[in-house]
Parts: sequence; structure tokens; C-alpha cells
Amino acid sequence: MFTEPRSDPHDALHRRRRAAAQRWADATGGAAPCAVDRSGAQRDPAKYHEGEVAALGEAMRLVAAAGPVDGLVQVEEALAEWTHRANSLSASPSSAWRAYHQGGRDALQAFLDAERDDAQHH
Repeated sequence: MFTEPRSDPHDALHRRRRAAAQRWADATGGAAPCAVDRSGAQRDPAKYHEGEVAALGEAMRLVAAAGPVDGLVQVEEALAEWTHRANSLSASPSSAWRAYHQGGRDALQAFLDAERDDAQHH
């Protein structure tokens, strides 16, 4: 569980979402149709970044509705759902949907990791 965040999670999510949206735009602007993810499998970079944008937008809405502390707990729950989706689609023939859910999962995990790291250093 989280204690009171040191910074405004909504602002942090907004910055991350804006960066993910830029990566998504870059990926759709002439980038290769697929790339290799951490496991060595091919993934669609545009769908991966689209998933980042979608998950971070969802997290922003959760934090705005619930407040910083309760919102972070709900972001953890959203991460669990995005992780479940990513894992359940791991054998899917659609690389685009796998990439989309992996991007969302990775974006939420990175956000929560950064929040935990920030809380430990303050």
C-alpha cells in the first residue's frame, strides 16, 4: 500500500501520458511495423504506445476521481487488470492486441515503480 505521495500523482501521470502519446505518434509516423520486445518476440510499436496512452489515461481518471492516495491503490488494481489481459493474450495470434496490453501494463508498472522510488527517497 502507498502512503501519502510526495508529488501530485495526477501531474506525474499526465507527464508520462504525454510522453507515451509522443512515442505513439512517432511510432505511427513512418516507424517499422513491428519491433522486438524484451522477450525477443515481435510487437507492434504503435499499438504498444497506444496501450501506454490508454492505461495512463485510465490511471489519470482514477486518481482524479479518488484522490492521490486512494487513486494510487486503484492504479495498482488497474495494473493487475492490464497484467491479466496481457498474460491472457500471450498466446493470441494478434500481435497488435498483445502489444497494446503489454504497453498498458508496462506504463502502469513504470509509474508505480517511480512512485514507490520517490516515496522511499523522501
